[in-house]
Amino acid sequence: MKKRRFNARGFTLIEVMFAFLMLAAIIGGLVAMQTSALRTANEGSLIVTATQLARKKMVDCKYDLLDQNKGGGFGLSDYKNDGNFDEEGYPDFKWSCEAPYLKIPVPNLDALGAKTNESGGVSTDPMISMIGAIFGPLITAIGDCARELVTVVKWKYRNVDEELKITTHVVDREKFAQLVAAFPLPPGIGGNTNPPTPPGGTPQRPRPST
Repeated sequence: MKKRRFNARGFTLIEVMFAFLMLAAIIGGLVAMQTSALRTANEGSLIVTATQLARKKMVDCKYDLLDQNKGGGFGLSDYKNDGNFDEEGYPDFKWSCEAPYLKIPVPNLDALGAKTNESGGVSTDPMISMIGAIFGPLITAIGDCARELVTVVKWKYRNVDEELKITTHVVDREKFAQLVAAFPLPPGIGGNTNPPTPPGGTPQRPRPST
């Protein structure tokens, strides 16, 4: 009786080592991708939290700024405040609010309205000079009723300092109403549709078209 011989061939050591090497490379890549995804998700969660905290603190600082003045204008002083979010349960986040005096550059109206006269000299348009006389007080009045409020939230992620900054503008409405009353706009500008009043007369009403 003849015996059957099976010629079974196994894997060599080199083939087994190469298979383990490929498997390790694939697993390492998957772990790196998962770690990167978790880090990105964590960083995004911190940014969302910082945004919500910054918006809340911006509103708090806005009303705190208005309550300190109560319709009397902001004056020439700067507003500053800071703290953390311990009460909200985020002790690692810190905030600061600043509302400096709104500095508006004043253009050189004299140079803008300067013109050469017949004698070769330089003269200034009287209208420009009149506008320049009220431009300075107007700029000061605008700075007294408006502020640019900057809210900054800071935190640390992976030993790196991060910050989120948002900006808004705060207007003292009562002071702004006084400003509009003190510096009325010409007819047809800014919603002022009242016709001019001639000296010693009554306002001229436009005649309806026929």
